[in-house]
Amino acid sequence: MPTDHLPEPQISPIPRDSDEYELLANYVATACGYRTTVMRGYVTDGASIPPLLWPVIGNPWNGLVLPAAIIHDALYESELVPRSVADEIFYQLLRRGGVGRAKAWAMWAAVRSAGWAVWRGHTRASTTRARELVRVVKCMAVVAIMAALSAGCQSFTGERTSTIKLNILGNTWESTTTCKGTYPEKAKTDAP
Repeated sequence: MPTDHLPEPQISPIPRDSDEYELLANYVATACGYRTTVMRGYVTDGASIPPLLWPVIGNPWNGLVLPAAIIHDALYESELVPRSVADEIFYQLLRRGGVGRAKAWAMWAAVRSAGWAVWRGHTRASTTRARELVRVVKCMAVVAIMAALSAGCQSFTGERTSTIKLNILGNTWESTTTCKGTYPEKAKTDAP
């Protein structure tokens, strides 16, 4: 998957707590047909990577991981999309940001298997507070194109990656779909 080198978030340490940083400017990313804006003032603790895994995965402030982590944390805290969608967005942003397939998959698997504990720990007050700093817009045109690309996965053998960029009224929407497929059985029998 080609890397976009996602823009680096503008953050500043919070004096009272060296493990948390505040966004100094809105941060916007689009993946899986959702455009997510995390507003200035949002507080992040970076990626949730246990210190034992830092030599393998990287530290929580790793530049390749941080953009995806900020968006993922904001989506989890606000609960504006289902958890599975937040996790898929996380994976797609990791890949777009330059994280290798195996490492991105390992990080995705970790949030899929353990993220439920964080998700269930939210209160109405914490979710309401997060929603004040997070905006999510679903672009139906991108979702429809993604569905069409996925449907096309059945008509070829191997792996195919397609990236689509749309500019609608000054907003750029991007979707990357990777799919694996094989010829349908009928096509195999009809082949010479």
